[in-house]
Amino acid sequence: MAESKVQKFYYTYDQMVLDLERFYQSKEGQMFRVDYAVKKPIMLALSRGGLVLTQYLGYLYDIRDVVAIPSLGYEDTQDTEKRIILYSDQFRKIVRDRHLLIVDDIYDSGRSVNAVLEELATFSSYGIFTIFSSDPNATQYYLRKHNGEWVEFPWDIDVRRIKRGGGLG
Repeated sequence: MAESKVQKFYYTYDQMVLDLERFYQSKEGQMFRVDYAVKKPIMLALSRGGLVLTQYLGYLYDIRDVVAIPSLGYEDTQDTEKRIILYSDQFRKIVRDRHLLIVDDIYDSGRSVNAVLEELATFSSYGIFTIFSSDPNATQYYLRKHNGEWVEFPWDIDVRRIKRGGGLG
């Protein structure tokens, strides 16, 4: 059986930094700053895709209360159609009565975010921040519209290069 080729978009660190800079300077970025200064959120990175973006947002907006939760839903480029949220008992206690800002690399089907919302359900309110969003009405904050292509993030590319022993060239 022939392997199907997945259409890919290569997203670079430079593009992410420029997207974050544009967001930070935008009206939404200014509102984000005010809203989250008042609400004192806890940022929840969906691991592993949301980890790098959460790090940047934490530094940009001086949010130190950052946690990560593993969300399993893909094997390589194949969607497993289900989401497994690990350690949800511990995280329910951490987010109880807090404003939860869920951060992930991409919002596509919404299954990962919805699984988190169902599993944790002890927060007082929430927001969603992603790099890519296929549904801008579902994510309050996002950097780019997702058009359905598989996104190759810089860390995906770097890890393959490191494993090959490819060097910096």
